[in-house]
Formats: sequence, structure tokens, C-alpha cells
Amino acid sequence: MQIRLQFLSVFDFLESECMKKSITLLVLAYNEEKYLKDTVDTCDAVAREMFDDYEILIGNDGSTDRTREITEHLTKESSKIKVFHNKKNIGVGYTYKRGIQLAQKQYLLWLPGDNEVTADDIRRMLKYLGKADLVISYIVDPTIRPLYRRIMSTVFTAVVRNLLGLNLNSFLGMILCKTKLLQSLKFSTNSSCLMAEVMVKLIKTGHTYRQVPIHMRKKQMSINIIRPKNISGIFKTIIKLFIMFQIRKGKNISK
Repeated sequence: MQIRLQFLSVFDFLESECMKKSITLLVLAYNEEKYLKDTVDTCDAVAREMFDDYEILIGNDGSTDRTREITEHLTKESSKIKVFHNKKNIGVGYTYKRGIQLAQKQYLLWLPGDNEVTADDIRRMLKYLGKADLVISYIVDPTIRPLYRRIMSTVFTAVVRNLLGLNLNSFLGMILCKTKLLQSLKFSTNSSCLMAEVMVKLIKTGHTYRQVPIHMRKKQMSINIIRPKNISGIFKTIIKLFIMFQIRKGKNISK
């Protein structure tokens, strides 16, 4: 009983610390008509539980299904939910960048709009809010991904680790960070490699980080990730980061 009470008091303390801060939950969506509402509902439930001040910002990357219609309906249901639309599908990195600039709260956590992130995953990330400059997620059980995605992820992680000297478990995971810190960065890609760019630039310039294991639901890989344009953007960004930090030893990461 004493141990249980002590655990509750620690949880209550962490929850009260979150209540003093504000959060933007940035949901990135492309053709997610089947999953978007459940994703937003999960975000809203966790945010209401842990924060007094929050917003859910949906970034619709030029979806061609009913995603736009669904987002407009969601914004009418709650003043906490906001949305922006790209006129065409540009890339998850571009949508992430737009979300960073539009975010109005103290901290920002991005999430995919496909409902693969559970409420417990979000809580686990938010538990470390303010404990490090950068909180990064990685998947505990990679076998929830299709084999070809696991191969791609393993190769990508190994390449970035070796080229840039950072021993992270993932370079494409969710990121929790102070909004103003993200807004101060200068970005070079619209691809999904933007997540890696954020991590590398902040860690290489001395910012603290914490890696957090998450479980996630099993879901098929989005075809958007394996488009040639996205893959090309990923490799170009890795090369730029290698030149910036391993050759030039540069620190000019701000706008």
C-alpha cells in the first residue's frame, strides 16, 4: 500500500507539472479518412487528462480522400482542434515545418494521423516533457512493421549512425520539443528525413535528449513513404548533414 501511494504521488506530481505547461499535438495526415478521427480523439483524451492548455493541430498534406471534410467537421466540434491544408501533396517534412510555424503552445509533439500511436504511447512521451531538450520515440517491437519497412528502417538507421556518429535507435520517430526551439531551426527538406534533420542538428549542437520506447499498433506502411521523391529527399538531407557536421563542423542551424 505504501509503495502504491508513493507511485501515485509521483504520477500526480508529473501530471501537475504538465498542467503548468502547454502543448501542441501536431497530427500529420495524408489520406487518413479511416483513421483520423480516432487519432484526434485519442490525442484529445490524453491532452485533456494532462494539460489545462493545449491545441490539436491537424496538417492535411493535400489528401484526395475525405480527410479534408473530416478535419473541418472536427474543428466544429472543439475549439481546441485546428487544421491547415496543403493545396497538394508536398511531403510529411513540409507539413511538419508548417505545423511548427503555426503551433502556438510551449511544447510540440508530432504524431502520425493513422491511429497507430496509442494513448499510452502519448502519455509515455509526455512524461518526459521538460526533462530533456529533445524527447525521441523508438518502436520496442519492430516486427509490427512489414518486412520491407524493417529492412529500409534498419539500413537508414545504420547509415545515419555511421555517417553522423549518433547512436540513436530511430531517426524517424516522434519528437517532443519546445516549440520556439523548433521554430529557430533552418530546414532543408520536405521529405520524412526532416525528423532526422531536427534530431541531428539539435543533438550535434549540444542539446540534451531522451529516447523513449513505444509500442504502437500494427499497420501497413504508407505508400507515400516509398515514393522516389521522398527517398531522394532523404538521401540529399543525409549528405547535407554529413557535410555540415562531419566535414565543416558547422553550427549554423538557426534561421
